[in-house]
Amino acid sequence: MKDISDCTIEYLFGKELPREQNFLFIEDINAKGHLFLLNLTKDFIKRGLNVVLVLLDSVPSNVLEELVVKESENFSVVNTYSNLYSKYYTSIQLHELNLTLKALRRQLKSEKGLIMLFWSLNPLFIHFSSNDVIHFYSENVKHAIENNTIEFYLIGKGIIEDMVIRRLIAISHCVLELEKDSSHENKCDLVYLKTMGMNIHQNILHYEYKEENSIWDSKIFIIDHL
Repeated sequence: MKDISDCTIEYLFGKELPREQNFLFIEDINAKGHLFLLNLTKDFIKRGLNVVLVLLDSVPSNVLEELVVKESENFSVVNTYSNLYSKYYTSIQLHELNLTLKALRRQLKSEKGLIMLFWSLNPLFIHFSSNDVIHFYSENVKHAIENNTIEFYLIGKGIIEDMVIRRLIAISHCVLELEKDSSHENKCDLVYLKTMGMNIHQNILHYEYKEENSIWDSKIFIIDHL
């Protein structure tokens, strides 16, 4: 078994992540995609990059408190449903959200790089039409290219029509699917559906998640076999 500390960004995507890259994670229920995002978040923070976590899901207040207490000079949380926490609050309305994110990309980008992670796109499909959300996603891909940022988006399978998923995949640079293994508790598969500009040798990885009392301390383990 390999701990995620040995399975870093390089392990998943190669030694050098191309700038202007956009990653879409499509997850099964209970595939723990948010833990993947948080593990990536911690890895980028260790590297000294500026990191922004955009909360579109209404996570429980204790989870939110645990995340914002980690805010620092190079880690910020954007909150879309409560102005009581985090450095930045914005409405979930797509226009206002887009303006906030555009401003943050300009404000926080640095020579080392800026990372933005979105947990998750699901609520947008509840509040807005699929076409509006796809346009929002496409605009953010364009703004990432303009500002030389690397961005990760999480979305759930089953609540969105397959045609919409295919349209999002077409816009994305890299797409990964997180599949729950129903025959093994706490074990899942990570499948590379699409890669662009990266030399990734593996098509599939098996992983196991371990949830702690602290969401920040919960871990993803890459395992050689089930």
